[in-house]
Amino acid sequence: MFFSSNTLKASALAALASAALVSSAPAHQKHRQAKAVYFQTNSPQNNIMALPVQQDGTLAQGTMTPTGGQGLQEIDGMSGKPAAPDGLSSQDSVVVKGNNLFVVNSGSNTLSMFKIDQQDPTKLTMLGQPVDVNGEFPLSVAVSPKANMACVASSGAKAGVSCGKFSSAGMGQMDELRSLGLDLQQTTPPVGPTNTVADLLFSRDEQTLYAMVKGNKTQSQPGGIAAYPVTDGTPATTPVSNNGINGTAVLFGTTTIPGTTNLFATDASFGAAILTSKGGSTLSLQSTAKIADQKATCWIAISPFTKTAFVTDVGANHLVEMDTCTGQIIKEYQLTTPNQGMIDLQAAGQFIYALSPSANVSTAIQVFDVSGGKGMAKQIQNFLPTGANATVQGMAVKL
Repeated sequence: MFFSSNTLKASALAALASAALVSSAPAHQKHRQAKAVYFQTNSPQNNIMALPVQQDGTLAQGTMTPTGGQGLQEIDGMSGKPAAPDGLSSQDSVVVKGNNLFVVNSGSNTLSMFKIDQQDPTKLTMLGQPVDVNGEFPLSVAVSPKANMACVASSGAKAGVSCGKFSSAGMGQMDELRSLGLDLQQTTPPVGPTNTVADLLFSRDEQTLYAMVKGNKTQSQPGGIAAYPVTDGTPATTPVSNNGINGTAVLFGTTTIPGTTNLFATDASFGAAILTSKGGSTLSLQSTAKIADQKATCWIAISPFTKTAFVTDVGANHLVEMDTCTGQIIKEYQLTTPNQGMIDLQAAGQFIYALSPSANVSTAIQVFDVSGGKGMAKQIQNFLPTGANATVQGMAVKL
């Protein structure tokens, strides 16, 4: 086929113009917005609530789908009664990976798996049946797409970590319970919030599985991190123990920091910390940041848009933005909504979605717009999901 020199020149100019358009595209176009958010009711008949995300990032009423399992709350160590809000005292009780959703059922000791409809992300279809996790009071799930594996942390009388393979047919049988490297000496349900598992997550390369354990500031129960190296797609049966890391006490919700092997962890006793990884399984403290008016800083998400961390507190109605390199506070946003505080949260595109359960006012999801950049978050919605009560837990998003 023959092209004239004029045609070639025109094609080259068009290509350059197209490249210029792509390079000058607004930053937010490079970050996918959420299509739906999900959390669990953690009620006697457990359900997943799925809410659609509208074009402006706000939420609308959605669906409620039974998990096939039961919810349960831990016992509050101060009152001796079932804890609410934050009955699981954990992060990542609901996780979305690709088109699949995973949720723990703390009252029936099971894990459920769902397929998310690609046309309507609030439509969930259970894959197979809920599987026994071989532990008691499961409260956090971590998923490795690379290994087609889901792992669950349990924190009751039978505490530990178990894992199982999944497929398009659902979850396979979970393996034997791994030790946490600490004897929690707990009951089912556990008495908390300290001396229980807080979170379970894979490293960014999915070569290490971390279980975060909350200490109670005593020598006998120092808390720490159980790290399980992954070999041939399976986490080790015995963890590398990182117990009683100096400068930490009540390690809670944790996430990996993009572009590094480090972890950004909340600590309910003071604020947050950055933990540096040496060889994957051995962790040490890099830095800490104290939040002056915090009650229990326990949950974290890193925004892909601002590249900063946001942490929440069940007892203080504020959102705190932090630097992922230094760990220092960028800004504290004091909120005027009547909510008690916030727990599980997720960052997607230009927005932050934070679950705000309460026994005294209506349970809500607080939505924040971070399109203004670092230090410029704005609350745009305090959404009240129909059917949500004080026991709700978890937060996941479908991109």
